Amino acid sequence: MKKILPILFLSLFIATSCEDDEVANQVTCTTLFSDLASDPFATQMQEVDFTNPPSDWKTNCEAYAVKMQALVDADCEDFTQGTVDSLLSETCTLFD
Repeated sequence: MKKILPILFLSLFIATSCEDDEVANQVTCTTLFSDLASDPFATQMQEVDFTNPPSDWKTNCEAYAVKMQALVDADCEDFTQGTVDSLLSETCTLFD
């Protein structure tokens, strides 16, 4: 019995430590996505007036890209480095 007990504890530790990482990543991605969705640039993109571009477009876009990069770095679903690069090279420079 003394030999079985440590093996059971080790198995339990390994099983719970794997679950915690997955849950922590889900919480992180959810929080990061919430931050991205509440960013002012998300609204600015939807309401942009192309005849009168906003003066803070590039600054807000670059701040939004930083938040999007955090999603990529956290390996969150549906966010790739290509998406961030495209945002920076095309969207942020739209009114340059």
